[in-house]
Amino acid sequence: MLNFYAGTGIDRQGRKIEDVWSWNYEKLEDVHDFIQWIFPLPELSIYNPNAPVLTVEDISYFKSSEKLKDRLLKSLDLMLDFYGFVRLEDKGNVKIIKNLNYDNRIQKWVTPNNHNFLRITRILRSITLLGLSVYAAKFFGALEELYLEKQNTIGSVSFQYWKAAIYLDT
Repeated sequence: MLNFYAGTGIDRQGRKIEDVWSWNYEKLEDVHDFIQWIFPLPELSIYNPNAPVLTVEDISYFKSSEKLKDRLLKSLDLMLDFYGFVRLEDKGNVKIIKNLNYDNRIQKWVTPNNHNFLRITRILRSITLLGLSVYAAKFFGALEELYLEKQNTIGSVSFQYWKAAIYLDT
């Protein structure tokens, strides 16, 4: 998994991380076995049993490697754009706000019981575990605004999973 993230390895489908970063919205929506690779967790995925499982050593390495954290941020930026958000940073001040495509993008995935709700939980938890908790908190803040706009569609269960994902004992 570390080799995949470092750009020197491939996933089970023979893809490099750079391949995933080049995907369009349609491919990001339709392909279901990549999210566990770009946002790994320490548990086996019930949806993709061939996906990597984070070890304590992996987590430690991510937290200490600026290169891996930068590459994780690139994965985050990909998915933020997919969901209609953008990450802005200025002198250490991080913001995640609606992008220009926000209204169009949320129409594509903010639908009842959408699988992207689970993906977001994974993203938040993964980036929190891997040393990017500030970004997870900012993403959650943007999602909280979305939830207030669309709570009948998103539902309180998904929202509670998102909230729990950023409050981990790491």
